[in-house]
Amino acid sequence: LLIPFLGTAAGAACVFFLKKDLKASVRKALSGFAAGVIGGAIVGGFLYDAIKPEPRYYYPQRTVYVQPAPVVVQQPVVVQQPVVVQPVYETRTVWVEGRYVDQIQANGTVLRVWQPGHYETQQVQVN
Repeated sequence: LLIPFLGTAAGAACVFFLKKDLKASVRKALSGFAAGVIGGAIVGGFLYDAIKPEPRYYYPQRTVYVQPAPVVVQQPVVVQQPVVVQPVYETRTVWVEGRYVDQIQANGTVLRVWQPGHYETQQVQVN
């Protein structure tokens, strides 16, 4: 860091102290030298980018922690005969809403008759 600073300071001092004393040919030579340095830096940067090897990325190894599988003790399976549940019916008196009922007459005609709501005795499943 100190060397570039000293070089820059010395170059600036030369320009500051010798600004009127330089001949035209020396000024042209120094300008050409400066242009060559800048041009070399530009071309060198392009060449470095074109030639440089691909970067090798370092991927750290992932550590995978594996827990042992739990031990499962299985109880013996007891096979039982399926239990068949018989439905249980009960005789109940239920309310039947009023409705139209179709009655077939002896001559084959259908007569629609209103049957009012009433109680009926029916077999009802309990379970």
